[in-house]
Amino acid sequence: MPNDTGSRQSLDRLIKEFVTETIETLRPRSGQLRELVEEVRALRRDLTALEKRVAGRAKRRAASGKRKPGRPPIHTQCTVSGCNRAHYAKGLCSMHYQNWRRTGKWPGPANLDPARKGSRKTSAAKKKTTRRKKKTTRTRK
Repeated sequence: MPNDTGSRQSLDRLIKEFVTETIETLRPRSGQLRELVEEVRALRRDLTALEKRVAGRAKRRAASGKRKPGRPPIHTQCTVSGCNRAHYAKGLCSMHYQNWRRTGKWPGPANLDPARKGSRKTSAAKKKTTRRKKKTTRTRK
């Protein structure tokens, strides 16, 4: 049986050599893996912190019942004297605004008249009231 123990010892030695070689080849990789694992953990921490911040903003916005504040309204009521209706557009209530669009006559204060400000946009009423010129047919002689 001495031959049997010698073969076991050589087999054990081969296994140990194989294991040590495998460990030596994997050590650099394990170091890289550790670094990657640490980076992933750091990214997860950053992500959870960011999610908490975003969730806090959404909760505050939902609690206030308003959207992000924009430009404050200039007019809250119609600017036509004697009219106390709510502002709709261009400083006018809905009724005065539609009336202006239909007729082209500015009912509000002169300083708010869009035509006076030199804006390129004209009222739809002015466009409607301008008559199209009739096409004249020329006869060739």
